[in-house]
Amino acid sequence: MGKFVTFILLWIYGSLIIQIIKGSESTLVIDGDVIIAGLFKLQTAEGGECGEVDVPSVLSMEAVKWYIEYINNQGNLPFKVGFRYYKTCGKKDVTREHAADIVYRYHINNSSDFIVGVIGPELSSESTAASSVFSAQPSLDRFIQISYSSTSTELNNRDDYPNCYRVIPDDNVQIEAMVQLMIELEWNRVSILFENDAYGRDGAAILQKHALKNNICVPRMDAINIDESRRVDVNEVKTILEEIIIQSPHITAVVYIGSKTVANTILRIAEKQDYNVVPIFLLSESIQLQNDVFQSTSGTTLKKPRGAMTLSAPLLSTTTTEIFWNKMKSILSNDAALLQAIGSNQYLAEVVNIYSGQCTIQPINCPGLTNTQIGQLVSDRSPYVNYALLAAVTMVETLKETYSTKCQNTVCVNIGQFKNDFKPRYMLDVMAGMTISLDDIVGTFTASSPNIQYASMSRLYDVYNYRTNPTDNSMFTFVNVGYLSNDVMLIDKEKIRDYDADAIEKRHPNLRRGTCPRNDKCDECIMDDLKDYYFHIPGDFYIIGIASINNRAIPGPLGCGSVRTRHGYQMFLTMKFALTEFQTRISYSQYKSWFADNTIGLIVVNSCNNALEIVRRILHLHSKGLTLSDGTHIDVTDRVLGYIGGQSTDVSEPAALQLTKLKFVQISYSATNPILSNKEAYPYFMRIITPDNVQAKALIAVVKQLKGKYIQVVYSEGAYGEGGRNAVMEEAKANLICIAQDIKVYESETYYEYYEIMRKKPHAKIVIIFLRSHVVNPFMRDVAASNMETGEFQFLGSEAWGTNSDLLQYDITRGAVIVAVEMDKYRDLEEFLQGQLPTFHELNPWLIEYVQTRQNCYYRWSFDKSFTRQCTADTLPSSELNFRSDPWCIFAFNSLLSLLKGSSTFFKDRCGSNVKAKLCKDYVNYPNDLVEIMRKVRMNIYGDGDILIYDKQGDGLMGYKIYNIHDQPDDKSKRTYSQVGSYSLSTGLLFDVQQVKYPTLNPIVSSCPSTIACQDCQESSDDGTTPQPTVEQSSSGTVIILGVCIGVMIVIMVVLSLCLFKYWRITNKPPDDYITPQFLEERQSADGRHNMVLDEGASQKDHSENVF
Repeated sequence: MGKFVTFILLWIYGSLIIQIIKGSESTLVIDGDVIIAGLFKLQTAEGGECGEVDVPSVLSMEAVKWYIEYINNQGNLPFKVGFRYYKTCGKKDVTREHAADIVYRYHINNSSDFIVGVIGPELSSESTAASSVFSAQPSLDRFIQISYSSTSTELNNRDDYPNCYRVIPDDNVQIEAMVQLMIELEWNRVSILFENDAYGRDGAAILQKHALKNNICVPRMDAINIDESRRVDVNEVKTILEEIIIQSPHITAVVYIGSKTVANTILRIAEKQDYNVVPIFLLSESIQLQNDVFQSTSGTTLKKPRGAMTLSAPLLSTTTTEIFWNKMKSILSNDAALLQAIGSNQYLAEVVNIYSGQCTIQPINCPGLTNTQIGQLVSDRSPYVNYALLAAVTMVETLKETYSTKCQNTVCVNIGQFKNDFKPRYMLDVMAGMTISLDDIVGTFTASSPNIQYASMSRLYDVYNYRTNPTDNSMFTFVNVGYLSNDVMLIDKEKIRDYDADAIEKRHPNLRRGTCPRNDKCDECIMDDLKDYYFHIPGDFYIIGIASINNRAIPGPLGCGSVRTRHGYQMFLTMKFALTEFQTRISYSQYKSWFADNTIGLIVVNSCNNALEIVRRILHLHSKGLTLSDGTHIDVTDRVLGYIGGQSTDVSEPAALQLTKLKFVQISYSATNPILSNKEAYPYFMRIITPDNVQAKALIAVVKQLKGKYIQVVYSEGAYGEGGRNAVMEEAKANLICIAQDIKVYESETYYEYYEIMRKKPHAKIVIIFLRSHVVNPFMRDVAASNMETGEFQFLGSEAWGTNSDLLQYDITRGAVIVAVEMDKYRDLEEFLQGQLPTFHELNPWLIEYVQTRQNCYYRWSFDKSFTRQCTADTLPSSELNFRSDPWCIFAFNSLLSLLKGSSTFFKDRCGSNVKAKLCKDYVNYPNDLVEIMRKVRMNIYGDGDILIYDKQGDGLMGYKIYNIHDQPDDKSKRTYSQVGSYSLSTGLLFDVQQVKYPTLNPIVSSCPSTIACQDCQESSDDGTTPQPTVEQSSSGTVIILGVCIGVMIVIMVVLSLCLFKYWRITNKPPDDYITPQFLEERQSADGRHNMVLDEGASQKDHSENVF
């Protein structure tokens, strides 16, 4: 009943479309019991009409026709297969008309023209149009449609196109080949130009997604609009090309996805324009390796597009395909055979005429081709031709299997019985599970996908370069230069040729590349969220690392600023290396096993050295999770073992506040502010380094040994600098040392003004530098540039100065004394850090930014080429003979390993061996217990055995090494660091004062300019000292006295008497032996003038180990 209703509706509809169907050009070229229909372009679409002959299409039809004749002649089929072809000219509306005609023929039950399936059409836009007609039929009446050239992934939608199959790889494979090719050729900035149809839109969208995933920038995508007749607007194309080439920075490479006809239009327009440069093109497989794509209307080879790259599905070369081509050669070379072939395929005459120029169509007179002409035709053959033959094989084998399936339980008396019972759906049912073989090529099909799955094909996609013919330099042709195999692109770059605007040939490595132009900065390609980037190593459980890859934004408060060249990126690398050591070193295998086969991953957060940013990012990570560049979402709930970092107190303290609320253990590798020792406020905070109150003792002990009584303190704004300044002030007060002025340094681009501030107190020649690590170098650079004289001041640097070799370049650092905290370097870590250099396909965007900024150079694939020179082997860290890692790297290394040792022990005790992928509640809910475990962790940080590294407060137990900067003995123009002492709570200060080299030949004198200036620093109190007055207070008192003298002239004699009396008391005050230089000299004499002095003020707390 349903079929009858459909028939009546089609009959009525047929009367309305009869004229269209009459105009539906089709030809039955092979009669048969069952008919295979073919949809072929045969001609290009030009101006709304069918234009020139399409050579690949005509030959593809010949391949289908040949195979059907070939299989019929074999005599192994229970029926004869016929063939009817339809000409589409590549137009969707015509294709739909033909599809309607096929459906109509089926429903009128024409036994003499019994269509069972459709091969084609060629274009993806045509295939979707045809499928929309076939799929609209009732399920049993849907024709199978096998394409040999439609590659759009849109056809993978089984809901919309359930009848479609194809024997050519889809665009997912092509796009993968495109991306891998660009990576191999070092292209990372391209424009995508695409034809605005199903094939172009789909391919462009997939390419953009995969390009961005692989760090390939796509600054613009442009659609070439086409009408129903596949015509383009030339002015639109011209405008797009002008914008691509003229825009700044201009684009140097264009990827085109679309038909060969439109490709030729684009290249001809590019040829005609008066551009100094033309981008290099990468063309999609749809140009079919056709030379005419690169030819003008007159047939000459275009100059500017030479050197282009293109892709192609691999050429199917088998015994059967070779039989076909040999047959074609014999037909094309024989006048009589050619005339007979043209009788069933009139378009073949036009193909022959292209190569011979001797054919006439009316009447047909077409001499056979010469061997040379045939050779040219065969060399020009499209890959699609062999795939068309494979589509014919697939259709015939499916038909044969369908016949066998339907006739297996009953004897089909004749083909008529099969036809009476046949439904098009039967072919689709059989196709879902078919295995097809064409000689040694084997492929299978499933119901869930339209794509053939090849059993073993080593070449998934081929790469060609349009260049001079290797055997004839006067001609241009496509030369195979590589292929994609198992997601690996294999390219022979020595085969590639490129050409400049003057047609001068270029070879590797001087090929044009799709990159940012020299001297430009391609901001559109630099990740907007680069500073929000999270580094990720997958795992079941995670260590979260905090590293300051960037400085904070200036003026702020939110945001990130410039890349840090010290104390930043190497911290991240160190964490990555430490995790690898834990996973691979035998010495950690026991701890690794305690995680019960759960893997350990790493997430590194860029704090940007900004308190607000680190808080925001921690909260985002734990509330939103982590979304990777490929869209994968990572939920870290109940998967975090603990945190490592941050570096400075300005980051570590706000992080500790949040992590206390979130109940995570945090180990900092370099935050030193004593405030973090407050266990009530920060119960889960630990650090491997000793806090600043101990460092302040060391600094002031050194000041005393240098006989400093009147000093300055220069400190950074923020928790680190201000905490250090407070500790130094307190220690100075306890030791009766006057602070002439304390100078707060605000983070800025320049620091010139601070030199003049220091000069306001010229007698305070010892200057303690308590600046943040990334500020020390620019501060000293600008002070040195302010014409400061050597010896004007002697600097005493805190641990943030360390043994930074960059500071040795400034003369003013000569004689500086540095209090540095150090661990022994680990050689493997040093080699790892030095060897980390960017590669073109580096997916971690931090690395190239760090190296370029550090070395002041650019890579040829960089998006920022505003640096003064190109990075070469001799300008990179790997070539530095005296490469030294950031001093904090080894601290980060041991911090992370200590956390893994402690957390694995805690996990074993609390979670056991049955917990997978999620931490147990006893681990998550009891961070205090983990802290207790961590306090017992022992590490071999000095190479002489495991020792405790945390005290009962969770602070580090390390001491300090004292260094002095002086000229190198063999080169007075260079400076170096030499150790002159050490300090720890257990030993106090050990200082070889006679080995200290001063800024000048004589020791610096840093003493009070007058008794009044320092009198309050040295007045006695209950403990022999008084609170330190400022110099400004003394000056203010003098001004008040003078004012009173002037205002009360009538009592001037009384005032003078009082002043004289006070002066008499001061000058006759008994000497304080404890604080006079004479006493110190006498004490040194009494001690035998020891070179190594044990500071009496050092605390003798009970620490069993001597760390130095």
